[in-house]
Amino acid sequence: AELAANKELIRKGNAITERIAQIYSDNVDYYLSLKGTKYFKLVDSELNQALYILQANTNVIKQTNQAELSAKIEKRFNEQAAQTGF
Repeated sequence: AELAANKELIRKGNAITERIAQIYSDNVDYYLSLKGTKYFKLVDSELNQALYILQANTNVIKQTNQAELSAKIEKRFNEQAAQTGF
């Protein structure tokens, strides 16, 4: 019963982590959509914050041995960071 409860907690934690990563990834997409406009410089700090949170999220997930989820979030971070020159 304890093992099942732990698996359920891990599943819930992963779902929350995935949702947070999706929110910040969507934010980065929005900020990048402003590239080439006068508004892009206005969201510079938000863009950097979103990228930092995605990177930190990946590092935390790696520490919990969630390889599949970590790889998924890290891949998205790397793609978006490359687009920003981060």
